[in-house]
Amino acid sequence: MEPTKLDNIISGWAMPKMALDRPEFVAVQKAVFDQLALGKPVSLQDVIVSSGLDQDVAKNQFELIKSIGAGLNDSGEIESYVLSIIPTMTKFTIDTLDLYAWCALDSLFLPGLINKTARVQAICPTTGGLIELTVTPKGVTQINSPEAVLTVEIPSEISEKERQNRKQPIGANCDLMHFFSSEAAAEEWVGARNNVTTLSIAEGWLLAKNAWIDPFMAKL
Repeated sequence: MEPTKLDNIISGWAMPKMALDRPEFVAVQKAVFDQLALGKPVSLQDVIVSSGLDQDVAKNQFELIKSIGAGLNDSGEIESYVLSIIPTMTKFTIDTLDLYAWCALDSLFLPGLINKTARVQAICPTTGGLIELTVTPKGVTQINSPEAVLTVEIPSEISEKERQNRKQPIGANCDLMHFFSSEAAAEEWVGARNNVTTLSIAEGWLLAKNAWIDPFMAKL
Protein backbone atom coordinates (compact mmCIF):
# COMPACT_ATOMS: atom_id res chain seq x y z
CA MET A 1 0.00 0.00 0.00
CA GLU A 2 1.31 3.43 -0.95
CA PRO A 3 2.03 5.77 1.97
CA THR A 4 -0.60 8.46 2.44
CA LYS A 5 0.13 12.19 2.74
CA LEU A 6 -0.25 11.84 6.51
CA ASP A 7 2.15 8.86 6.61
CA ASN A 8 4.80 10.92 4.83
CA ILE A 9 4.34 13.88 7.16
CA ILE A 10 4.55 11.66 10.25
CA SER A 11 7.73 10.09 8.92
CA GLY A 12 9.24 13.47 8.10
CA TRP A 13 8.37 14.98 11.48
CA ALA A 14 9.51 12.00 13.56
CA MET A 15 11.79 12.95 16.46
CA PRO A 16 15.44 12.57 15.41
CA LYS A 17 16.94 9.23 16.44
CA MET A 18 19.86 11.10 17.99
CA ALA A 19 17.53 12.78 20.48
CA LEU A 20 15.68 9.59 21.35
CA ASP A 21 18.96 7.73 21.87
CA ARG A 22 19.92 10.21 24.62
CA PRO A 23 17.65 9.44 27.57
CA GLU A 24 19.22 12.25 29.57
CA PHE A 25 18.08 14.76 26.93
CA VAL A 26 14.54 13.38 26.99
CA ALA A 27 14.54 13.49 30.82
CA VAL A 28 15.59 17.15 30.87
CA GLN A 29 13.03 18.08 28.23
CA LYS A 30 10.36 16.40 30.35
CA ALA A 31 11.54 18.30 33.44
CA VAL A 32 11.36 21.60 31.53
CA PHE A 33 7.86 20.88 30.22
CA ASP A 34 6.59 19.86 33.67
CA GLN A 35 7.97 22.99 35.33
CA LEU A 36 6.58 25.30 32.65
CA ALA A 37 3.21 23.56 33.10
CA LEU A 38 3.21 25.00 36.63
CA GLY A 39 3.50 28.48 35.16
CA LYS A 40 7.05 28.98 36.40
CA PRO A 41 10.35 29.68 34.62
CA VAL A 42 12.78 26.77 34.74
CA SER A 43 16.19 26.96 36.42
CA LEU A 44 18.99 24.41 36.30
CA GLN A 45 18.23 23.50 39.91
CA ASP A 46 14.61 22.76 38.95
CA VAL A 47 15.84 20.40 36.27
CA ILE A 48 18.28 18.61 38.59
CA VAL A 49 15.56 18.04 41.21
CA SER A 50 12.89 16.98 38.72
CA SER A 51 15.03 14.74 36.52
CA GLY A 52 17.19 13.17 39.22
CA LEU A 53 20.21 13.46 36.93
CA ASP A 54 23.76 14.18 38.01
CA GLN A 55 24.39 17.93 38.10
CA ASP A 56 26.93 17.97 35.27
CA VAL A 57 24.75 15.80 33.03
CA ALA A 58 21.68 17.91 33.74
CA LYS A 59 23.63 21.12 33.10
CA ASN A 60 24.90 19.91 29.72
CA GLN A 61 21.40 19.02 28.53
CA PHE A 62 19.89 22.17 30.02
CA GLU A 63 22.42 24.31 28.13
CA LEU A 64 21.68 22.36 24.96
CA ILE A 65 17.97 23.12 25.24
CA LYS A 66 18.76 26.79 25.85
CA SER A 67 20.90 26.84 22.70
CA ILE A 68 18.28 25.41 20.33
CA GLY A 69 15.59 28.02 20.66
CA ALA A 70 14.35 28.22 24.24
CA GLY A 71 13.18 31.64 25.39
CA LEU A 72 15.05 32.91 28.46
CA ASN A 73 14.45 35.53 31.10
CA ASP A 74 17.12 37.92 32.37
CA SER A 75 18.25 35.31 34.91
CA GLY A 76 18.90 32.70 32.23
CA GLU A 77 15.88 30.60 33.22
CA ILE A 78 13.77 29.00 30.52
CA GLU A 79 10.34 30.60 30.17
CA SER A 80 9.45 29.36 26.71
CA TYR A 81 10.25 25.99 25.15
CA VAL A 82 7.36 24.59 23.07
CA LEU A 83 5.22 25.35 26.14
CA SER A 84 5.42 28.99 27.18
CA ILE A 85 4.55 31.32 30.02
CA ILE A 86 4.95 34.17 27.48
CA PRO A 87 1.87 34.87 25.30
CA THR A 88 1.71 33.45 21.78
CA MET A 89 -1.10 33.02 19.25
CA THR A 90 -2.09 29.67 20.79
CA LYS A 91 -3.49 29.85 24.32
CA PHE A 92 -3.07 26.67 26.35
CA THR A 93 -5.01 26.63 29.62
CA ILE A 94 -4.49 23.95 32.27
CA ASP A 95 -7.32 24.13 34.81
CA THR A 96 -7.33 27.90 35.44
CA LEU A 97 -3.68 28.52 34.57
CA ASP A 98 -3.22 30.35 31.28
CA LEU A 99 -0.15 29.19 29.37
CA TYR A 100 0.70 29.16 25.68
CA ALA A 101 1.96 26.78 23.02
CA TRP A 102 4.39 27.87 20.35
CA CYS A 103 2.01 26.75 17.60
CA ALA A 104 -1.13 24.76 16.80
CA LEU A 105 0.66 21.45 16.35
CA ASP A 106 2.52 21.83 19.66
CA SER A 107 -0.79 22.23 21.47
CA LEU A 108 -1.86 18.79 20.25
CA PHE A 109 1.16 16.85 21.57
CA LEU A 110 1.94 18.80 24.75
CA PRO A 111 -0.94 17.28 26.79
CA GLY A 112 0.49 13.83 26.09
CA LEU A 113 3.97 14.88 27.24
CA ILE A 114 2.87 16.54 30.48
CA ASN A 115 -0.10 14.20 31.12
CA LYS A 116 -2.56 17.05 31.55
CA THR A 117 -5.72 18.14 29.77
CA ALA A 118 -5.66 21.60 28.19
CA ARG A 119 -8.21 23.98 26.76
CA VAL A 120 -6.69 25.36 23.59
CA GLN A 121 -7.83 28.64 22.05
CA ALA A 122 -6.61 30.32 18.87
CA ILE A 123 -7.84 32.93 16.43
CA CYS A 124 -8.19 31.94 12.78
CA PRO A 125 -5.69 34.12 10.85
CA THR A 126 -8.13 34.38 7.92
CA THR A 127 -11.58 34.86 9.45
CA GLY A 128 -10.74 36.12 12.93
CA GLY A 129 -13.01 33.42 14.36
CA LEU A 130 -12.23 31.68 17.64
CA ILE A 131 -11.20 28.03 17.51
CA GLU A 132 -11.48 26.30 20.87
CA LEU A 133 -10.74 22.66 21.62
CA THR A 134 -10.09 20.41 24.57
CA VAL A 135 -7.01 18.23 24.22
CA THR A 136 -6.36 15.37 26.63
CA PRO A 137 -3.30 13.11 26.77
CA LYS A 138 -5.36 10.64 24.73
CA GLY A 139 -6.80 12.93 22.07
CA VAL A 140 -9.10 15.81 21.19
CA THR A 141 -12.42 15.47 23.00
CA GLN A 142 -14.22 18.74 22.22
CA ILE A 143 -14.05 21.35 19.50
CA ASN A 144 -16.31 24.33 18.91
CA SER A 145 -15.91 24.25 15.14
CA PRO A 146 -16.23 20.81 13.52
CA GLU A 147 -14.82 22.17 10.25
CA ALA A 148 -11.61 23.46 11.88
CA VAL A 149 -8.26 22.39 10.45
CA LEU A 150 -4.61 23.18 11.06
CA THR A 151 -1.69 23.94 8.81
CA VAL A 152 1.65 22.19 9.17
CA GLU A 153 4.97 22.58 7.47
CA ILE A 154 5.77 19.79 5.03
CA PRO A 155 9.05 18.28 6.22
CA SER A 156 11.84 18.52 3.66
CA GLU A 157 13.08 15.31 2.13
CA ILE A 158 16.48 15.30 3.78
CA SER A 159 18.53 12.53 5.28
CA GLU A 160 18.42 11.51 8.92
CA LYS A 161 21.95 12.83 9.40
CA GLU A 162 21.04 16.18 7.88
CA ARG A 163 17.89 16.37 9.99
CA GLN A 164 19.87 15.76 13.16
CA ASN A 165 22.36 18.47 12.28
CA ARG A 166 19.91 21.20 11.26
CA LYS A 167 20.90 24.61 12.58
CA GLN A 168 17.35 26.00 12.45
CA PRO A 169 16.15 26.69 16.02
CA ILE A 170 13.23 24.71 17.38
CA GLY A 171 10.06 26.67 16.82
CA ALA A 172 11.41 28.60 13.83
CA ASN A 173 8.62 27.17 11.66
CA CYS A 174 5.77 28.01 14.04
CA ASP A 175 4.65 30.92 11.90
CA LEU A 176 3.47 28.31 9.40
CA MET A 177 1.36 26.23 11.78
CA HIS A 178 -2.01 27.63 12.85
CA PHE A 179 -5.60 26.60 13.48
CA PHE A 180 -8.18 27.74 10.91
CA SER A 181 -11.96 27.85 11.00
CA SER A 182 -12.28 25.74 7.84
CA GLU A 183 -10.39 24.17 4.96
CA ALA A 184 -11.33 27.11 2.76
CA ALA A 185 -9.97 29.62 5.29
CA ALA A 186 -6.72 27.63 5.54
CA GLU A 187 -6.32 27.34 1.76
CA GLU A 188 -6.79 31.10 1.37
CA TRP A 189 -3.96 31.67 3.85
CA VAL A 190 -1.70 28.96 2.44
CA GLY A 191 -1.87 30.46 -1.06
CA ALA A 192 1.48 30.03 -2.76
CA ARG A 193 3.24 28.61 0.29
CA ASN A 194 4.27 25.29 -1.23
CA ASN A 195 5.92 24.05 1.97
CA VAL A 196 2.65 24.04 3.94
CA THR A 197 -0.33 21.71 3.90
CA THR A 198 -3.59 21.39 5.81
CA LEU A 199 -4.65 18.56 8.10
CA SER A 200 -7.92 17.85 9.84
CA ILE A 201 -7.83 18.05 13.62
CA ALA A 202 -8.04 14.24 13.74
CA GLU A 203 -5.05 13.96 11.39
CA GLY A 204 -3.18 16.56 13.43
CA TRP A 205 -3.70 14.46 16.55
CA LEU A 206 -2.39 11.34 14.80
CA LEU A 207 0.69 13.29 13.75
CA ALA A 208 1.18 14.50 17.33
CA LYS A 209 0.75 11.00 18.75
CA ASN A 210 2.97 9.13 16.30
CA ALA A 211 5.75 11.67 15.79
CA TRP A 212 6.07 12.98 19.36
CA ILE A 213 3.99 11.52 22.16
CA ASP A 214 4.59 7.81 21.67
CA PRO A 215 8.35 8.01 20.87
CA PHE A 216 9.00 10.52 23.66
CA MET A 217 7.08 8.74 26.40
CA ALA A 218 8.62 5.39 25.46
CA LYS A 219 12.03 6.75 26.44
CA LEU A 220 11.07 7.87 29.95
